[in-house]
Amino acid sequence: MKLRTLAILTFLVGSSAAIQAGPFLAQTVRITQEYNGTAYAGPLDVVVGPGVEVASFGGYYSVDLADTNVLLTFLLGTQYGGFTFNGFHLTDQVGVIPDFTSVTLASTTLPGFDSSRITFDANNIFVNMAGLTSSTGQIISLDVTAAGGTVPEPSSLFLAVAGIGLFALRRGLVRRTQSVK
Repeated sequence: MKLRTLAILTFLVGSSAAIQAGPFLAQTVRITQEYNGTAYAGPLDVVVGPGVEVASFGGYYSVDLADTNVLLTFLLGTQYGGFTFNGFHLTDQVGVIPDFTSVTLASTTLPGFDSSRITFDANNIFVNMAGLTSSTGQIISLDVTAAGGTVPEPSSLFLAVAGIGLFALRRGLVRRTQSVK
């Protein structure tokens, strides 16, 4: 009985999944649409939470930030001039978000857009759309990783704790029943 209980507990605790902690949730970020080195739309400071943070940024696209993702959805067809940089800029204006360590292209439907158009440093993400033409409904989705460790996924951690609690309760009931006999 003890071996079986130990095996089940080990499985529950070991299977408590860990996820990479994301940088954005509940943080304030600044977004700007830059054109030829100057701000064309914004800067706009937004707090990241559930739902779309900006429904229409400069009339060009919506901005939806999740804990580890940036999603730009184009609202209209626009031709982005061929300057050195013409695009989206996200920054950690107050320096509280852990340093960005990776920004990758999760998906896009914008023709000509690829990962070479994404640059970043510890506090900034740049999405360069210079020379491209967007259409309504096209997207750019970026996955973002920041410095820091992993944290337990809340639902898995709850299941592990609940399992341990149930086994402790069962064990106490079995002992109580055996002592009554």
